[in-house]
Amino acid sequence: MRDVLDAAKTKPEGVTVATPGNGTLSHLTASRLATQENAKLTHVPYRGASPALTDLVGGQVEVVVTSPSSAAGLVAGGKIKAIGATNSDLFGVFEGVQTLDQQGIKNMEVTDWYGSFAPKGTPPEIVEYLSQAIRQAVQSPDLKAKVNASGSQVVGSSREDFQKTVQKEIDEWGAVVRQAGLHVD
Repeated sequence: MRDVLDAAKTKPEGVTVATPGNGTLSHLTASRLATQENAKLTHVPYRGASPALTDLVGGQVEVVVTSPSSAAGLVAGGKIKAIGATNSDLFGVFEGVQTLDQQGIKNMEVTDWYGSFAPKGTPPEIVEYLSQAIRQAVQSPDLKAKVNASGSQVVGSSREDFQKTVQKEIDEWGAVVRQAGLHVD
């Protein structure tokens, strides 16, 4: 990753960095990295990870920032190489990939997560039922194995812990958006 950043600092046009789209975690991560490292990373938004990864394989872009699950098949097949991870909880084909922190790029701990939400005003008993059912479902050994194989892990946190995570992410990424001057198109 350090080589990519060095190129982004020396090439007049910078380095093209594809993401699954504007406003995605991948876009925010690339923006944070560019701002923090003072590197010219030219954002190329796609409509999803698959077309971005296809263009990486085809040489139309130089780097893709995306979730582990999106890239796992291409990494396992030797079509692309993982050059850095934003978190240390690596599974499957990503075990052994150096984190950005290990490469001397600090303050880039980013975790890709998924959660379930219900509309505001959903009765509390329905919310509680859904919460418990989802937490039970994600403990399935088959589901855990599949998620781990794609480079991720199952957490299944409590509703209260999840709400804290969401608020922390809103605060953290809101600061990144403001600092990078990003806006919705």
